[in-house]
Amino acid sequence: MRNMARKIKKAFFPGLSALFVSVPAYAAGEMEQVKNRVIDAIQQVSGPLGFIFVFGGVVLIALKLMIQHNNPNKRSETIASLPWLAAGAIILGSAMLITNIIIGLGQG
Repeated sequence: MRNMARKIKKAFFPGLSALFVSVPAYAAGEMEQVKNRVIDAIQQVSGPLGFIFVFGGVVLIALKLMIQHNNPNKRSETIASLPWLAAGAIILGSAMLITNIIIGLGQG
């Protein structure tokens, strides 16, 4: 097994290192464009996705409250989950804010 791993390393690693060393200069500009596209895609998806998660949590809690309207113990457990939802929303929003600040500093 180790012998096979050595053969694989000998076959692939010299080729990979030669590939990274011989990258043409124009590829740097293309890589910058790819990086910008990826960052834009992440920013466009992360906001609505976070909103969907938080909104979904609120809807689920509301549904639980409606279903358990006759059981006070279950209702109190469901109501106790509201601060956890709020904390998750705050953490998600803070993470998105910090990420946008870091991305903005990297582009500027």
